[in-house]
Amino acid sequence: MNNKNIGTLSDLIMKRSVLKHLKKRTKLMPAGPQSGSDFTVYKNMITVNGAADSILLKDIEGISAASLAFIRARNHLSLAFPMINNEKEDSCTMMIDMILGGECKEEVIRKEMNLLTNLAAKNGYTIIGGNTRYLGDGDDYSVSIILNRILKEDDVCKNATWNMKIQPGDKLIMAGTTGMLGSTLLKMNYKEELEKRFSKSYIDTMGYSFDTNDISPMSEIVLDNAIRMHDISNGGVYAAIYQMTDAADLGINIIHENIPIEQPVVEISEFFGINPYKLLGTGALLVAVRDEEAEILLEKLHESGYMASIIGEFTKGKDRIIGSLKYKMRRVITPYDRDELAAI
Repeated sequence: MNNKNIGTLSDLIMKRSVLKHLKKRTKLMPAGPQSGSDFTVYKNMITVNGAADSILLKDIEGISAASLAFIRARNHLSLAFPMINNEKEDSCTMMIDMILGGECKEEVIRKEMNLLTNLAAKNGYTIIGGNTRYLGDGDDYSVSIILNRILKEDDVCKNATWNMKIQPGDKLIMAGTTGMLGSTLLKMNYKEELEKRFSKSYIDTMGYSFDTNDISPMSEIVLDNAIRMHDISNGGVYAAIYQMTDAADLGINIIHENIPIEQPVVEISEFFGINPYKLLGTGALLVAVRDEEAEILLEKLHESGYMASIIGEFTKGKDRIIGSLKYKMRRVITPYDRDELAAI
């Protein structure tokens, strides 16, 4: 199997063969499909999706393709319209698509559907349909979740980040730490290999609770200050930065050492010879904010217990530069090609 073609399409393929055929904005669609956008707004409806594959999630307690797909969809919904005080979205519908390998057992389907129906009930979502089918060999499978939320007329005024524009001089804040989901999956799938270099006690410090994949609490905190938000996911923080600047049609100057990252993520990436800044980063968030509000927002995040930092500033030019005085480094961020997990 050619691992290069596993996972999300590259930014270049998306732009050349998918997004170029779609309208970004119309009179009835203030926020349409584009690079760096996690949702679409049409009339009074927000549409988001989230997808996940089972390949690295098998036999891992507490997470599955269905649960990760649901979290990603819910994350995207929170970036368009954050939930306040854990409100239930009784105006939200949910569709489920499952593509199964020919050897995928019925008990897996039953387990995932039971999980999704419980999550839908917990959040007040109404499941209205979907599609389940077999394709190809093996027992791997993928799950895609589509959420649609109908907005009331007064809701639109609460948060309209889709109508706001990032400007040169605005700051970019990162909340959470990059590469955590990817490194956690590597730890849980390759523990025996890691034990050849690291002690068992240190390996236990690698990774994190899958509950922290949910960024909706963070999006609620930044709601009043954010110009635009974008979750970090496939391709890590580098991919998210490129997509966000591409959507804004701006460049950016990033300070490398300001990017929040845990030391175990660096070490596990070094072990596998991959770049931790291009590693699956679900659970972290990028926020564009006006210069005068950056420190205010940073203080809010710190007071709520989140690791966060001002990592860069948007520029009028189109260059996406990562620099460091400490490490005497200057690099250009290139379009997302594939997540580092695909290299292993």
